[in-house]
Amino acid sequence: MAVLIDLSTQQARALLDRARTAGFINLDQLVPLFLFNDYTEEDIEETRRALRTLGVELTEGMTQQERDREDLAFHAAMQRWVEEGNPLLSLTGYGWAMLERAVRLKNCRDKS
Repeated sequence: MAVLIDLSTQQARALLDRARTAGFINLDQLVPLFLFNDYTEEDIEETRRALRTLGVELTEGMTQQERDREDLAFHAAMQRWVEEGNPLLSLTGYGWAMLERAVRLKNCRDKS
């Protein structure tokens, strides 16, 4: 098994920086950066694990609307959890990014 991307290239670093900010990256965005064309599902999973350690979740084919719905549902669930008196959970980088996107989206919708 091998990680499919050379993270030392400028193109890969720029894409990774954007992914860290968003908390996710789509598999279609990564394919052009793959080091080789012959890869297995295990290679993709190894790459997924490597990205996850950097706080980036690898998604497959989600549209922006689907991502927004998922983010808002996550925000609502977290809000209910805290309102019930439970402590705030320890989140991954992806979880914090999802929560941040949901709060921004909710604030934008509340203003309009």
